Amino acid sequence: MAEEKWEKVVDNIESVEWKWDEDKYKELIGVYIAKKEHVSVNDSNIYYVENKEGVFSFWGKTVLDALLKGIEIGKEIKVTHTGMKKPKKGGKPYFDFDVEHRKVAFTKITEEDIPEIDKGKDEINTADIPF
Repeated sequence: MAEEKWEKVVDNIESVEWKWDEDKYKELIGVYIAKKEHVSVNDSNIYYVENKEGVFSFWGKTVLDALLKGIEIGKEIKVTHTGMKKPKKGGKPYFDFDVEHRKVAFTKITEEDIPEIDKGKDEINTADIPF
């Protein structure tokens, strides 16, 4: 059996920065694919989401960081900017968001996931199919 080749991990994900815009970009839906932590002098997070239009990244904010903290990479997420909110005890208004998540409806399968068909048989055992 041939040994699998090693793939180098590159700390550079090609993406388009997604900026919150009240009218045009109020929500982002896609698969949460990565997170970079401790970025820049502000020690911020960058989140990466992929959908049919491409890969998008956005900077974490206090509210987003708290909401995305427990969500596993690989889940489908919907991030909605709900506007600016004033703190209860005074202070500077902040960006507020809703975050929802669910299992991805479809997953990619590889050739290894597809069972071999015994050419001597006329039927396929559907229990062997991984989806």
